[in-house]
Amino acid sequence: MSKKRTCEVSQQRVKEADRKAIAREQIEKALAEREEKYKIILDSIEDGYYEVDIAGNLTLFNDSLCNIIGYPRDELTGMNNRQYMDEKTAREVYQSYNRVYSTGKPDKGFEYELLRKDGTTRNVEVSISLIENPEGKGIGFRGIIRDVTKRKRTEEALRESEEKLRTFMDSVTDFFAITDRNENLIYVNRSMAENLGYSEEEMTGMHVSEIISEKSMIKFEPEVKELVETGKLSIESTWVSKHGDKFHGELRVNAVYDANGNYSGSRGVFRDITKRKLAEEALRESEEKYKTLVESSHDMIFMVDLEGTFLFTNEATWTTLGYSKEEIRGTDGFTLIHPDDSEAVRARFSRLAQGKREDNIEYRYRTKAGSYINVLNNASPMFDSEGNVIAAFGIARDITQFRQAEEALKRAHDNLETRVADRTQDLLTANEQLKQGIGERKQAEEALRESEEKYSTLVENSLTGIYIDCDGKIVFANRRFAEIYGYSRQELVGMESWRLVYPDDRALTDQIRAKRMKGEKAPRVYEARGLTKDGETIWIVRRNTRIEYQGRPAVLGNIVDTTGHKRAEEEKNELQAQLQQAQRMEAIGTLAGGIAHDFNNLLMGIQGNVSLMYLDMDPAHLYYERLKNIEKQVRSGSRLTSHLLGYARKGKYEIMPINLNQLAVETCETFIRTKKNITVDRELAEDLFAIDADPSQIEQVLLNLCVNATDAMPDGGDLIVKTMNTDDKKMKSSLYDPKPGKYVQLTVTDTGMGMDKKTAEHIFDPFFTTKTRGRGTGLGLASAYGIVKAHSGYIDVKSKQGHGTTFSICLPASENRVQRVSRTPVKVIKGTGTVLLVDDEKVILEVGQDLLEAMGYRILVARDGKEGVRVYKKNWNEIDIVVMDMVMPNMGGGEAYDRIREINPNVKVLLSSGFSIDGEASEILDRGCDGFIQKPFNMKKLSGKIMEILDKG
Repeated sequence: MSKKRTCEVSQQRVKEADRKAIAREQIEKALAEREEKYKIILDSIEDGYYEVDIAGNLTLFNDSLCNIIGYPRDELTGMNNRQYMDEKTAREVYQSYNRVYSTGKPDKGFEYELLRKDGTTRNVEVSISLIENPEGKGIGFRGIIRDVTKRKRTEEALRESEEKLRTFMDSVTDFFAITDRNENLIYVNRSMAENLGYSEEEMTGMHVSEIISEKSMIKFEPEVKELVETGKLSIESTWVSKHGDKFHGELRVNAVYDANGNYSGSRGVFRDITKRKLAEEALRESEEKYKTLVESSHDMIFMVDLEGTFLFTNEATWTTLGYSKEEIRGTDGFTLIHPDDSEAVRARFSRLAQGKREDNIEYRYRTKAGSYINVLNNASPMFDSEGNVIAAFGIARDITQFRQAEEALKRAHDNLETRVADRTQDLLTANEQLKQGIGERKQAEEALRESEEKYSTLVENSLTGIYIDCDGKIVFANRRFAEIYGYSRQELVGMESWRLVYPDDRALTDQIRAKRMKGEKAPRVYEARGLTKDGETIWIVRRNTRIEYQGRPAVLGNIVDTTGHKRAEEEKNELQAQLQQAQRMEAIGTLAGGIAHDFNNLLMGIQGNVSLMYLDMDPAHLYYERLKNIEKQVRSGSRLTSHLLGYARKGKYEIMPINLNQLAVETCETFIRTKKNITVDRELAEDLFAIDADPSQIEQVLLNLCVNATDAMPDGGDLIVKTMNTDDKKMKSSLYDPKPGKYVQLTVTDTGMGMDKKTAEHIFDPFFTTKTRGRGTGLGLASAYGIVKAHSGYIDVKSKQGHGTTFSICLPASENRVQRVSRTPVKVIKGTGTVLLVDDEKVILEVGQDLLEAMGYRILVARDGKEGVRVYKKNWNEIDIVVMDMVMPNMGGGEAYDRIREINPNVKVLLSSGFSIDGEASEILDRGCDGFIQKPFNMKKLSGKIMEILDKG
């Protein structure tokens, strides 16, 4: 070979060596960049990363996996996955591994419950994919484990809260509804659907104009703007049922807003304004008597005047603040408020003085010892009978411990952030050391391939969105990041990152990014809204880290879509607020019952004295007619209390199984004697089902229908009263939608003048009448309607002008045995023996003693249940019957009855009360009490009840 040829060969070899050296440097540089990128990603994610061999033994994992499973790294290394799951879960995971091994396809979104070292459990979401060697054979598995325990618990809490609220809302008597932004109904409670004659399914999707009268809608539409702006609206309105019945009352509406603060609908409560005003007036008059209702509350309950001075406080108020009852009364409440909170509280108090309710007022109160407590107060204005604000009523809860817990949680969170930052720096240092150990070209190429495969799988199977932002543009995005925003990965690469941020939050994200790029202190984790490709607003939790990308500063980000969780929390809070509002409204019913009880006691004193004056008075006496007028007014007052008791106890007093035929016969016989020009025909079914009802109320309904029929036949005519058995299927043609079951139907038909369609539509409205002034109140048919509805029945009317009218009533059938309806005796029944009279009202004891002595009985008296037991124990062999009040201090009638029965199991007891027979009275009767008499009662009724019990032996 010539020297020239040899020289050319040498030069060629030098060039080849240079080329290989350059290629090797490029490979090593690419390897270093990829190792740096994927190592940073692995160390920054909160999810656990793991690799196991074919047998399920852990070979590689990050620190997040240690935190989730609860084992230190040295114990977790080599551990088999069966050791931190129960047997059933282990089988399911094994089956998943088999599927992945057989098909080569990843298994994503697999959920199970793992066991931590300390014995607690965690709910996790896992992805599993196959690890293959260069020949394509499976040698193990890798994946991501996400801790979803908090999400699971939140979902379960929300489900339980929704179920509890739905159950409660279906039990309240007021109408409750939720609408969308266009006033279409999306939810109604059971009471609303039943009273308006629809099923809940029928009402869903209806527009509010279909159930609110046209006149009320004209008033309501302009008010919607106020609702959207202020969030609240209170307006009087009239609602119309499916078959034309009208309900007049007050509608209170709260606006509902979406996550962006836009109006999305409303929720409202409708209730009878007449009953509410009666309850409010009674509440003001009975403040002193019924403040004991709030003394047992653990919350601070108080009343202040318009200057902020305490007028009334419950025990919890003055004990929480460390004062005596005398010290706190008359104190200016504003002097106890922390100076920093005073101005805000005064501003909200001024709105109370304008008649507006204020909820969730949070401030600090100074105790007598000088320390401060945090309280959360809901306050309402109080009005006089003319509608003027006279005071404010507040319920405050001590939330000091709650606020202290929040501060402790914040400190713990900040400490955790510091520890995470320190650990991240340690991992970055370890990564630099790892890069320095990369060896020869062949090792570098193999490491590069394995690293790319490992970290690519990790990033692509991550349950969090991962991206890199360099110079304000997206240069990398994984699959999950693209799914969250609705773009393809090709669309995202090169996109300006600010386009993915909600406009109002862009300033925040730009500020944090700028600080991060300058190396200044900035939040590592924060929440900001995002915009999807479709323009939808979503909530995103971001975790950002500053990195170097291709020689330039960049941001590595992890994102989690928390939109579903955010909406679930908002809905849960709304449902809880609705539940609290419904509970406050139900409390008024209890107060109404208490007011009626005390009023009946007062009427009892008047009725008793009138009965005593009748005994020795000649009917020709000057005052005899005046006594009759007083007695008439007592009966009117008693009817008023019956309305209040109906409000508190659904209007039913003495419920028993009865035969409607018996009531129809007796009522018609009484009616025939007074209406000689009316022919009454009775068509009564022989095998008629029994019904559970109050006989006196059903008798009142029948009398009202008969009177209405005779008014329609001034020149005489035929009245047909008919009973029959029926069921819900035969009632389908009616205007209402009955509940499934058997019913008893009562029809009252007359041959009178009939009604036109317009009159028939208003026939059950309160105070509606076609009679001339002074001949009717318009309450008869309205009362009949209310009684039938209170007995879970249905009533409607069919009429044609000139062709008569038919009223139809359907009441649920009962399987209980019929009891014959007893009647009040027409005269006083004299008796002998000894009566123990127990009552805490002095006037009842005095007049009751005089009444019983006038009947011929010897009387022993006791002022409460405890004294009654003592007197009975001493004289039990002389006492023939005990007449005892139900509601008394020291010991109530129920407990006293049980104690007396221990002394003498055969004791005769007549229970008396201003309350109705529902509730506690029914429970005492079920335990064996012999009878019940409701105040006010006259001497005839009392003597009849006593004799009825004594005659039983």
